[in-house]
Amino acid sequence: MASEYGYRFTEQAETDLSGILQYISEDLSNPSAATALGRKVFENIDAIRHFPQSGMVVDNPFLTDKDVRRVLIDNYILYYKAVDTEKVVYIIRIVYAKRNLDEICRELEI
Repeated sequence: MASEYGYRFTEQAETDLSGILQYISEDLSNPSAATALGRKVFENIDAIRHFPQSGMVVDNPFLTDKDVRRVLIDNYILYYKAVDTEKVVYIIRIVYAKRNLDEICRELEI
């Protein structure tokens, strides 16, 4: 069994998740969908904590760190990086999948 990692959100990832859930709940008037998505995000984080290498490696020429991985959660992409020496998974960004991903990768702060 793989060892369990802790996790930490970057400030940007916290802002991303909060904004996404608020948009779905308030702007789209669908609080139950927001709750369901929030649950899926944390279920995926829990899975990543157990198997940090399970996400797909992000292959993008604008991304200098080749250890960043991603998982798709509904219409959103969660970017993360596992740091083995710290036993921590850093949640870097959570973004709508149809955004300009090249621009997202340019802006990733790791």
